[in-house]
Amino acid sequence: FNKKIREFVTAKVPNIAIVGGKEAENRTVTLRRYCLKEQVTLPFEGFVERMKKLKSERLMDNFPDVEI
Repeated sequence: FNKKIREFVTAKVPNIAIVGGKEAENRTVTLRRYCLKEQVTLPFEGFVERMKKLKSERLMDNFPDVEI
């Protein structure tokens, strides 16, 4: 699993949603953003709502002044 994440990071993929064994067990999703060190772990329902809001309002959440 770590190899896949490393491949995405070296390919500069801007958004990575990680659902591993721990996340599946806890029904969470870990978001990893390119150029940001912190990872965010959200409940699955919160992740879905966040993605819907980003899409409907055409927001980019990679700027510090954007509140989601």
